[in-house]
Amino acid sequence: MAAWSLTHVGGMPIAQFCSARGIECGAEERDRISEDVRDSAYHVIESKGATNFAVSLALEHLVGAIMRDSNSILTVSTPLNGQFGIRDIALSVPAIINRGGVRQLLEPALADEELQRLRESARILQGIMAEIEI
Repeated sequence: MAAWSLTHVGGMPIAQFCSARGIECGAEERDRISEDVRDSAYHVIESKGATNFAVSLALEHLVGAIMRDSNSILTVSTPLNGQFGIRDIALSVPAIINRGGVRQLLEPALADEELQRLRESARILQGIMAEIEI
């Protein structure tokens, strides 16, 4: 799910930025952008056969934050323990990363609809995990 309420461009909330630029960014456009981003790996694979460079770049960024003990804020998949009202499933959320790994999970304020969608994603994943557990 895309957290549009947290999206800023040039220090402005996305809706304000779009308005200032005369760009349409209503619900339909945001949904289209979200789908394009979600499906981008498929397009890359279709074009060049793999997405290994993007994975390598992300891994290099993560390892660099750990090695430099940089306290970088990165979005990483990590088990949630009550954040966003979710437990016992790993989701990609913003976290402070340093030499110790995930130092602290961050819990930005999501719009109500976004929070519901995040919780629904967690429920779906928990259901899938329950089906495959031995």
